[in-house]
Amino acid sequence: AYQTTSGTYTDMFTTPGGCDSIVTTQLYVLPQLNETVFPVICEGESYFAGGAMQAAAGNYVDTFTASGGCDSIVLTKLTVQPARHQTVNAAICAGDFYFAGGANQSTAGTYFDTLLTVNGCDSFLTTILTVNPLPAGPVITQLGNSLSVPAVYVSYQWYKDGVPLANANLNVTQAAGEGDYYVRVSDANGCSAFSDTLTVVFTGINPVLKTEMNLLPNPVTDELKIIFSNIISGSLNVEVYNALGEKAASILNPSFHDDVMKFDMAALSSGIYFVKIRSESFSLTGRVVKK
Repeated sequence: AYQTTSGTYTDMFTTPGGCDSIVTTQLYVLPQLNETVFPVICEGESYFAGGAMQAAAGNYVDTFTASGGCDSIVLTKLTVQPARHQTVNAAICAGDFYFAGGANQSTAGTYFDTLLTVNGCDSFLTTILTVNPLPAGPVITQLGNSLSVPAVYVSYQWYKDGVPLANANLNVTQAAGEGDYYVRVSDANGCSAFSDTLTVVFTGINPVLKTEMNLLPNPVTDELKIIFSNIISGSLNVEVYNALGEKAASILNPSFHDDVMKFDMAALSSGIYFVKIRSESFSLTGRVVKK
């Protein structure tokens, strides 16, 4: 009979001479080899299964011949991880930076980054960057001991001698003693600007405007020029603070006599800095952006 099971089988035949002929068959049934694999590829890649290169997720069957001559069946369950596409809308103020396109950006535009997900597949990030202009710095008006700026901004913070005044968050404040006053204002985009400094004395209640200055170039890369509106003589102290109020650099010139002073900012990192200048007769504060 036809056998499908491994074992020993005996057949008896009759030879032409009339004698018995006995045939013993030792039958081996080799098992069929079945295997299931679970490969994972990224979108855009391909994997050989089902007799061809496959780029779509699914189940694919391949039949091969094993070393014993029997069928070997491989079931491939292919998973395709999709690429991640994300768009980010970001906004900064003029003079600030935003990391996109592999570098710090300060110019409005569209930037592209290719990253890797936790599965090792590509993640495509598109950044649409908007750069909002800084608001115009206001001019302080003094009436008696009342200081004010136009009520056209979203937020205000008054300073006296470089120190924020508590509860001075309106467009009007009261001068609390003689000193240098200025105000930081912010617009609806969260961008800030500073007013010029007003030196207040109470001899006749009239304000004394201190010497004016310009900071050039602004933004600055290496050397900053501090340009005064008149010749300055005497001891001059320059201090530079970062946006957190931390002193980043300083220099003291005990015998200054000029209308231009140079200050090296090459060693400072990129960001917004406040330059405070003091002499025996005045104090000045300005804002500069370091590239």
